[in-house]
Amino acid sequence: MNSRKSLDAKHPNSKSSAKPNAKPGAENATWQAIGVRSKVLTMLLALSFAMLCTLAWQAYSANTLHNKIAHKVLGEYAELAATEFSRRLMSDIGYRGYFQLVNQWKGHLDIVDNLIGAANPDGATQSFKSTDIPMCQMTNLASFYFANKDNRWHILDANCKPVELGTIKPLVDNFNFKELTDKPFAFIHSSVAEQPVSIVVAEEKIRNIQFGFVVNRTKLNELLEQSFQSSPLLPKALADGKANNNLLEINMQGHMGRNLLGTPLNEQALIVAGLTLSNEYSGIFRGHTINVGINKNNAEALIIGGLPDDNLPTIGFTILLTFIVFISSFIQLKKEHELNELRSDFVAQVSHELRTPLTQIRMFGEMLEQGKVRSEQESKHYLSVIVRESIRLNYLIENVLKYSRTTHAISSNLSLISIKPIIQETLQDFDLLLHHHQVNLDCQLEEGELLGDASSIKQTLSNLLDNALKYGPDGQTINIEGKVITQQKENFYSLVITDRGKGIPPEEYKNIWQPYYRLKCENHDATSGTGIGLYLVKLLMEEMEGEIDLDKEYAGGCRFKLLWPMKMQEITEEKT
Repeated sequence: MNSRKSLDAKHPNSKSSAKPNAKPGAENATWQAIGVRSKVLTMLLALSFAMLCTLAWQAYSANTLHNKIAHKVLGEYAELAATEFSRRLMSDIGYRGYFQLVNQWKGHLDIVDNLIGAANPDGATQSFKSTDIPMCQMTNLASFYFANKDNRWHILDANCKPVELGTIKPLVDNFNFKELTDKPFAFIHSSVAEQPVSIVVAEEKIRNIQFGFVVNRTKLNELLEQSFQSSPLLPKALADGKANNNLLEINMQGHMGRNLLGTPLNEQALIVAGLTLSNEYSGIFRGHTINVGINKNNAEALIIGGLPDDNLPTIGFTILLTFIVFISSFIQLKKEHELNELRSDFVAQVSHELRTPLTQIRMFGEMLEQGKVRSEQESKHYLSVIVRESIRLNYLIENVLKYSRTTHAISSNLSLISIKPIIQETLQDFDLLLHHHQVNLDCQLEEGELLGDASSIKQTLSNLLDNALKYGPDGQTINIEGKVITQQKENFYSLVITDRGKGIPPEEYKNIWQPYYRLKCENHDATSGTGIGLYLVKLLMEEMEGEIDLDKEYAGGCRFKLLWPMKMQEITEEKT
């Protein structure tokens, strides 16, 4: 017995063998070349993505610059129109309106002076006929006229009828008439009862008469509209000579922000330029604001090429899509690189796994051939090791061959079979391995027929039993229970295999069915294995329309549950 233990210790089986430290040279070079190719592809993808981002940025910059230039040009056109409109107002409203009306009123001051001079001592004005002042018979810019001499006021309405208008008098009294030193008239822009009021004031210095009128805002609105529509505000050279005011939208607001012309402009839909007037032409529109807007849709008529389309969403979407493709490609390349590494490890591990039983078979076979045995019992031990390692070598080769077919498809020859004898036959093949590890087997099996493949079932059980021996302790008890169960009115054959090993950590549950995957603990304790056992088990069960699951509630080791549908009724009907 001592000699047997010594021999086994010198020539350990696959459970205690260490993972090989080096890969075969040619295979290593091949996988390294694949890894370099993956890195090169990754760099090319990154370079392509960077170039696309650069081109996209250039397109975006060009689009943005074109937009800025076009907006600036349209803004300058709007400013030009606002300036032209203000200049026109000085002529149409200032000169032809206010200035002429002031001169007309000044020309009738003789009549007013006589009326004021003939006034009663208490200051009451004399009545007179509107025909005495011809301008009172016309609709004009004045709503009230006033004249003051030596603080004696005469106030007339638009029809030249005397009225009392005490609210105007304080505004005029507070006006600094020194402003009229170098200009024919001036303006008072104020408010009465929270309503805007504009007053034109002038002075006849020889007779020391201050006079003027209150602007009729309704008439002013009409004149502003007429002035805007009279002729184009933009140069004729624009838009092939068709640059009319229909391309513009205008709004003019008084000194209190009330609309005099048009409505407030929507600056989101328009390119707007504003001009606030001050003391131009005696300050007739001091504090007033002119806003001119150009609709972006009219840019085509005013600018060659018009406004560029907003390609930012398209550019952004293209960059995002390219980024997603790049990331996906990078992830795929990374997975491919990792898969190559796993394949490299797999090849090295398979070589080691095959070499270990072959070494023991050869060693013990040579010892028998050379007669280096001391007893019949030792000879039987050598033979048992040879048989045991041959069994292991056989199912390792079956695993590799079966896995090599998964790149195309596993073709199982399904037929109606009795599962109990197949399970028993597989267990008999493992007798020597079970005996070597001193494993007790508690097996309870019911009869059952199902549509399956005997070879696939044996391969499935072999892989699960090998894992139970590999990761479980010597002397453990492995429970195997097979029985027919009914779920949702259908019959299934259930096979449960329970070992007493370390179990599988919960975070590894979803990974154990992947090819080449090995638990971290396997690397630490140098447990041998190819990493394809459970992957093949799941694949073979799916080919037979069966299911396999790991009992996550069981904490005493690993408990795998296998389930095959029993199709005896369907087979019977087909034969019938």
